[in-house]
Amino acid sequence: MTRGEEENKDEGPSKKLKTDFKDKRPAWQRVNTVYKPLVVPITQALMAVEGKGLLSRPRTYKDGPQRPKSDKFCQFHNDYGHTTEKCRHLKNEIERPIQNSYLQDTTHGNDALVIRALLANYEIKCVFIDSGSSADIFFGKAYDQMQLGDATLEAVDTSLHGFAGEIVHLRGMVSLPLTIETTPLRKTCLLMFLVVDIPSTYNVILGREKHKAFRAIISTYNMKIKFPIIEGVGEAQADALQARKCYVEAIKRGKKRRTEDSPETENPNERGKDPVPSPKPNNEIPATVQPVEELLTIELTLGNSGEITKIGSKMTEDVQDQAVECIRRNKDMFAWTPQDLEGIDPSVVAHHLNLDPNVKPVK
Repeated sequence: MTRGEEENKDEGPSKKLKTDFKDKRPAWQRVNTVYKPLVVPITQALMAVEGKGLLSRPRTYKDGPQRPKSDKFCQFHNDYGHTTEKCRHLKNEIERPIQNSYLQDTTHGNDALVIRALLANYEIKCVFIDSGSSADIFFGKAYDQMQLGDATLEAVDTSLHGFAGEIVHLRGMVSLPLTIETTPLRKTCLLMFLVVDIPSTYNVILGREKHKAFRAIISTYNMKIKFPIIEGVGEAQADALQARKCYVEAIKRGKKRRTEDSPETENPNERGKDPVPSPKPNNEIPATVQPVEELLTIELTLGNSGEITKIGSKMTEDVQDQAVECIRRNKDMFAWTPQDLEGIDPSVVAHHLNLDPNVKPVK
């Protein structure tokens, strides 16, 4: 035995590195704890996994719940001790089929944030949380189904302007209590809604002003809306399936509207036949827009027929005289010849070409 071998023998067994540590936790606890956010309650995801035959019940599953140890109950273990929402074993069982693309309906994509809420003690589906809207909309069809009546509406003189500039006339304005909840945590605010009679797949649109009323935080990634309450933090989970139904219905309505608005296509069986004459030929369509009233011609300088303009004829005599006097008093604002275009006073604005005259031009 050499001297080096004797020294190694004296050192004894080698120390274990930290990387040699063996995780003694059960396999279900060693699964990745970063879970993909769900768009449905975990109890609904549990039923979806079980319905597809992908659920493995735990060995500790109870055929019947034992005597309650606490008020916390787990639907997955069918026993007391912790809640279904906090059950890590269940989360791992749900995460596994999600990662294998078996449960796409329980996770979110690019869905709109659509929740359910209580409006004047009526359960309302399809409440769209729209952070891009400055108005809170209550659509007329849902309003009529609640049978609130027009007597509760307040008259409104203004109108709404859509994304493309279209004008939507308002039916009225109504103040109603809106409750957002996840039992037993809830919050109610008295909100003012604008009632409009236009077709929509949603029943209510909550704009950003009402987000402030609830002091709500919106997470489109987790598909949730959270808000502070006295007991803690309340939340509302978005309904992804309902949001997708609304989207599909909106697409169908858009296609139907475009079909109704598009001109009729030519029938191949009628080619070669004499076309049906139009009830109003094109030569009868006025080429220019005509004024709605007869116009009066006035001379800016009396006796000078070369300087004239026109005014409306439906004004009263007093208003007409004032208009003529104002025009004649400011007749220098009119340009009749190119010489009248004197340009802009340099004291107002001027244009300069910044060139150095000493620099030789380059070709």
